[in-house]
Amino acid sequence: MQGNTNWQKIYLPERLRRELARIAQFPVTVVEAPSGFGKTTAVREYLKEAAAGGARQHWYTCLGESPSAAWTGICGLLSNVDGELANSLQKPGFPLPESLVHIQARLQNIRCAEETFLVVDNCHLIQSGILKELISVFSMHASPKLHMVFIAQHLGMHACGACQGSGIHTIGSSAFFFDRESTAILFRLEGIRLSDEELNSVCASTEGWIAAIRLQISHYRQTGSLEHTADIDKLVETAIWNRLTEKQRECLLTLSVLGSFSARQAAVLLGEETLPDCVRDLLDRSEFIRYFPRERVYVMHGILRNYLQNRFHQFQPRAFQLRVLRAAGQCCAAESDFLSAARYFFQVRDFDAILSLPWTLRDLTVRREGAVALLADIVGACPDEILCRYPFALLAFACLMRLEGEHDHAGRLCRLAELCIKSNPAGLSAGELRRLKGEHLLLEALHAYNDLKRVREGQAAAYELLQGPSRFGLNAVPVTLGAASVLSMFWREPGRMEETLRELKSALPCHLKLTHQQGAGADSAYQAEMMLLRGDDVQAEILCHKALYQARSRQEICICLCAEQILARIAILRGDAEGFELALQNIKGYAGENAGPHVSRMVDICLAILGAALGAMDMVPKWLLDFESIGKAVYAGAVPYVSALHAHLLASGRRHAELLALADHTIQSAKEMHYVLPQLYCHILKAQAYYATGQKQQALSCIAEAFALAQPDRVYLPFAQFAHLGDILSKSHAERRRKPAAAMAQQTVESSAFSQTLLKAFPDKKADINAILALYHRYQRGRKGILHALGQEKSALTPREREVALLAKARLSHKEIAEQLCISTATVRTILYNAYGKLGVHSKAELSRIDF
Repeated sequence: MQGNTNWQKIYLPERLRRELARIAQFPVTVVEAPSGFGKTTAVREYLKEAAAGGARQHWYTCLGESPSAAWTGICGLLSNVDGELANSLQKPGFPLPESLVHIQARLQNIRCAEETFLVVDNCHLIQSGILKELISVFSMHASPKLHMVFIAQHLGMHACGACQGSGIHTIGSSAFFFDRESTAILFRLEGIRLSDEELNSVCASTEGWIAAIRLQISHYRQTGSLEHTADIDKLVETAIWNRLTEKQRECLLTLSVLGSFSARQAAVLLGEETLPDCVRDLLDRSEFIRYFPRERVYVMHGILRNYLQNRFHQFQPRAFQLRVLRAAGQCCAAESDFLSAARYFFQVRDFDAILSLPWTLRDLTVRREGAVALLADIVGACPDEILCRYPFALLAFACLMRLEGEHDHAGRLCRLAELCIKSNPAGLSAGELRRLKGEHLLLEALHAYNDLKRVREGQAAAYELLQGPSRFGLNAVPVTLGAASVLSMFWREPGRMEETLRELKSALPCHLKLTHQQGAGADSAYQAEMMLLRGDDVQAEILCHKALYQARSRQEICICLCAEQILARIAILRGDAEGFELALQNIKGYAGENAGPHVSRMVDICLAILGAALGAMDMVPKWLLDFESIGKAVYAGAVPYVSALHAHLLASGRRHAELLALADHTIQSAKEMHYVLPQLYCHILKAQAYYATGQKQQALSCIAEAFALAQPDRVYLPFAQFAHLGDILSKSHAERRRKPAAAMAQQTVESSAFSQTLLKAFPDKKADINAILALYHRYQRGRKGILHALGQEKSALTPREREVALLAKARLSHKEIAEQLCISTATVRTILYNAYGKLGVHSKAELSRIDF
């Protein structure tokens, strides 16, 4: 049980004891079972015995904090063994997928002189897609006296391939069930001797679940009889609820609204100045409420809270519900947790309370689970007259709705904002009305986004009224809306790339004043990428450092990341492994302890750009391989950019049908939002997919469309960076085999199907076509140089993965591979699963078509 066990008798079934005894034999143990199975109590009991033998134990309990805060807690655990190592692991913040290999290498150096157990409790609350992989990495530490235990409600580690043949011991829910004998023993320990009939009844009603058995024991103590029901709610009612006074019931019902709470919050909810002793005593004595001294919070067990919440919503008077929910909202507002406050206020439809909160974009753009849907529901349900009483909150919500692509809500709010400015229903002073007009003009200008002439004119008018920064904290949103390219977001018309740069330089000074320096260095980052796309890496590098200087001085991380990924791509073009590694480490460094969600996502996008550019799929974060995740990760305005990157990843994985299905949709979206670069990349990617599937004419047609977009601005690099376009850029496979590399590097337009096609459509663009061909050969040489230096040329696979994959490519069955390599078929499946993931394929058929 995860409760106060001071007066409980503890008994662990024999099977569970055997499983717990094996903890000391493994570097990592994962204990996973649903709420109420007694996981924490069981581990504590086992470690008491271990401590009696001289072993040390240290605990960290997750309470739903951010991944970075949880990582700090885990590293704090490790500091009890090796402080220097823990420090080095904590510094970069919560691990990224590609940093796991570095953590694994560092763990090889950990040394633990005495038997030590480190426990991470409630680790399922860590919101990370790589938690299982991270636990697997911990299992690879090199100290035989160090044992880590991860306790969770569900992780699925028993189904994780990494556990097979690894150093991970898993204890599942089946080990926690009490059989008939164990149940009888536990009752006897509590001084209760059951008849055979009573014991059979308990076993039937509880099915061996310790939480239900404890409730039966509690009920028997009070009444001398059993509760003959299999309903856990009924057991809670008879064993706990019916034993409470009316005051205690009201107290627990009230506190169940929050679930976890501090003593101060509990006092506020109960309408008291301080928490009364009788209430504190109730909380401390309950075995279903746990206190965490370090965090100074009480946490209700799920069994009890579920029961109380059901009673709260089903049986309590509406007046009582309204009072408690409103008080819960006030508690959250006092902690500046405005989203949680809004959730409670919305339940009582107190729109005035919601809109009177001091909203900024920093509060509104925290992308918690369901937060956008909640705010959209609030806007949709709130009457116009109430919205108009809070015109500044109305503007903040309008800005958010536009960012999230909620156009119907945004349109309605903008119309109401105009009404507020005209008729002033909120009765604003002249100064406040002037500021409202300025804020409205500013948000309207930002809505124009990459129409920089309109943006500049609108912001100039806004600044004339505001004479200073917006009150909404616009710098909470990256100027690229989460994309990792300034140029991609602002280049809106073919042939106007340089004109757009001049407009950006003209618009930026006023924008910086209005937004607390949002986008500082954006013009230099734009120009740097422009030069790189033309193949001028020297000027691009200079401009990147200029952008970094401007952005770092203003803590503008978005622009820093844009510049660093350009530097990494310059290094690829040059084959400069040292420069690539430096830029890569700088990019990863931004995902540190204090990084916001959009920074972490931008780091992921930068890594995916570089992974796609190299063909190193193991660098690509998993969420970018899932199209459905894109809209949840970036604002609506950046979706075409990230969708084009997703298409690039599909191309790297030879997922041609999916690519062709996605590309036209992305091209259309990019057209509607006036983004040229995503259109350009998607046309090239379509060409690659068509050519790979034998549709040569369609491929050449797509290349011609891409060239029409790119040539007016001399954009060459997008054609050059695709390794598999060699089949289109060169005359034939046979000719490439016959010609030496030096001759291929000098290839001219006369020898290329690609160039012949383009010359028919663009007869006067021979110099541009030759520039693309020359840049292609330079880029591919540089790319191979980087892969060679990183030890990843041709294959990102481990030697074992490559060995198994080659046999699979030769069409051997799993059984045949297992027999040949003297391993199990399960291990073959696991290795192939990992290899497929790295190579971006899904079957032996796809595997047979690629070189690794």
